[in-house]
Amino acid sequence: MKRLLLRGGLVLILGTFAASQPIWLAAASSADSSVQLPDPQVLAQAIVQGQLAAVETYAAMYRPDLNQAIPIRADLSLRPLSLALTHLRYGERSQMSAFTPLAKERDMIQLLLKLNATPNYHEPDLGQATPLHLVFDLPNEDQVDLLELFFQFQGEASLVAYDAQERSPLVLAQQKKSPIAPWLAKYTPSGLLDYQIRYAPFALASGQQALSKLAQQQALIKALKRGQVDQIADLLETQSPDVYSIAGQPLLHQIVREQRADVLELWLQADANFDLPDLAGQSALHLASSQGLVSMIEALLAAGATLNLRNPDRNTALHLAVRDRQPESARVLLKHRARWDLPNLAGQTPWQLVQTLWQQDPAAYGELYLIFQAYTSKESSDVHH
Repeated sequence: MKRLLLRGGLVLILGTFAASQPIWLAAASSADSSVQLPDPQVLAQAIVQGQLAAVETYAAMYRPDLNQAIPIRADLSLRPLSLALTHLRYGERSQMSAFTPLAKERDMIQLLLKLNATPNYHEPDLGQATPLHLVFDLPNEDQVDLLELFFQFQGEASLVAYDAQERSPLVLAQQKKSPIAPWLAKYTPSGLLDYQIRYAPFALASGQQALSKLAQQQALIKALKRGQVDQIADLLETQSPDVYSIAGQPLLHQIVREQRADVLELWLQADANFDLPDLAGQSALHLASSQGLVSMIEALLAAGATLNLRNPDRNTALHLAVRDRQPESARVLLKHRARWDLPNLAGQTPWQLVQTLWQQDPAAYGELYLIFQAYTSKESSDVHH
């Protein structure tokens, strides 16, 4: 749905939706100043998932300070604009489509700017970088559009700001040999005004639904973190288990890493996607195999995980068991008849990889070599008989 843009004040057109506000939204818009705002992690989740309507609704209903940092993890807090930019910056673009639609990433940055997120600040947890510094860590094709966008919202002030390494955005652009560095060196401020937004009723309804879904996802994330199995079971009755954390990791991967067989059973009952990739394209089976989590390998395969699934490098779980020296992972995967003859992007099958590594370091890879040798010999014998 297309939102209407106009210059002027922020106008909320609630219409008939006011009478049907969800309780969790209505509470925050009441006159009671003691009512707490919703978890800012919900806003962060909406930003990284490209949920434009959810961010817009959150801003309209709760009037948050979009220039306030949101805790992402213990050692990292980012302002919403930095979160959107670093999501672009650090994400594996080839793997992002399953998590955030690529077309919405620029739109999210534009929306935050329209909602009065200033582009003129320093980010302490990112080496005192400004948003303009962050732009020049992006691919060249993104830089021009975003730079123009920031200048429309009075981001020109950051042209003379310095990061912790005493670099201005222009110096950083020159160091990175950005194709727009020469243009930037000659740039004259335009004085363009910022934009403000009119909030339409249909956008409010869409945003309410998106925020409700994100709030449920956050509840599931927190219940899993606290080990509240009964609450997890209740939450999975009304939502999909295929949820990503703000960092882009599927909750399934966390369950496997922590070896929570009881919670994995709940994922099975909720019809989860057991091949769901993380941002690097690794499935939970890839993770379990590379870390030697044999019980999790067995549980994932029993739940329907694809045995010979390939990651972006076309490595299977068996490749990773070899690469990371996990003989028990290899043993159980071969027991389940994992393919040892599938080549990866480098053209190596798991069996060829074992032989190469064994020749380089017989002591370290001797057990893996013997496991593969026994299995391949037996399979060859079975074929001939």
